[in-house]
Amino acid sequence: MGSDRWDGAGHGSRIELTAQPLHSYRKGESPAAAVLVWTVSVAGAYQMKKRSYRGPAETLLRKLTY
Repeated sequence: MGSDRWDGAGHGSRIELTAQPLHSYRKGESPAAAVLVWTVSVAGAYQMKKRSYRGPAETLLRKLTY
């Protein structure tokens, strides 16, 4: 058994962090789709910045803070 030191969350040393292997995607899930969505969002954000377009969240935040 590991030590019973308190880790701040009340779990002692019984927490294990494991990474999900790349091959364990379920049917219909694709890492390529995630990369495509990320690429499109970055390209869209770049175009918005280039045209000085403010989205609704930024507009609301500016109204609330200024």
